[in-house]
Amino acid sequence: MIELNGRDLTLDDVWNVASGSRDVQLAADAVRAMAASRAVIDDLVATDQVVYGVTTGFGDLASRRIAQPDVEKLQENLLVSHAVGVGEAHSTDVVRAMMDMLKIAAAELGSISERRIAQLTDPRTSGLPPFLIEDAGLNNGLMLYQYVAAALVSENKSLAHPASVDSIPTSANQEDHVSMGPIAARGAASIIGNVEQVLALEALAAAQGVDFRLRTGLRPGAGVAEAHGLVRGAVAHVAADRDPQPDLAAGLDLVRSGRLAALVASPVG
Repeated sequence: MIELNGRDLTLDDVWNVASGSRDVQLAADAVRAMAASRAVIDDLVATDQVVYGVTTGFGDLASRRIAQPDVEKLQENLLVSHAVGVGEAHSTDVVRAMMDMLKIAAAELGSISERRIAQLTDPRTSGLPPFLIEDAGLNNGLMLYQYVAAALVSENKSLAHPASVDSIPTSANQEDHVSMGPIAARGAASIIGNVEQVLALEALAAAQGVDFRLRTGLRPGAGVAEAHGLVRGAVAHVAADRDPQPDLAAGLDLVRSGRLAALVASPVG
């Protein structure tokens, strides 16, 4: 559990929360500080004091008083507008270098992973049973794993379009060319989610391939053996067609947990 206290949040914490591998909650002292701040604002409103942006409008409307019944509505409107942003907007160059390049790099990672799934399920390139299943023809095996991966990779190719190349003036032409950073970030999050699924599909396909190699007496290296054990601890060998959804969900959980990635940094990996 990650506690938000306003002092020691790390990039790893942000990634773990965004990827769903860690839960998050406000620290008790943060809750108390927020409550104290709220009490100050409530007191200002209750005593009908003039506070910019709280009991007045913004910009050209700064001299317009907001009636007490409408104060809460004003704050709600702020929450659904861009005005809740903190700090200066990133420049186009920063968005292009960070989010747009991240989208392209992540999409490429997914493309390479899908090609490995295709190689594994094709007996002409893998030397393994067709679609990694006994009695191929009677069973579809992992054929649909590659179908799903190919669909996700194709979607990523569209999502990887750089958001920083597009901007449309808004608000009666008061707000013109911008970096489109939020759209770039949203696209990057979608691509990363798709890539996680592709990597999960590859992990399951690779474990299935290792199962067949073990039957021939071959033994994998230490890193592959440990990775195979992690996958098989979550998903059993596919001996005949079955509902793939539970297997895919378990594989995705394994990828998002970081346990497979951790092997790369370990002495075994």
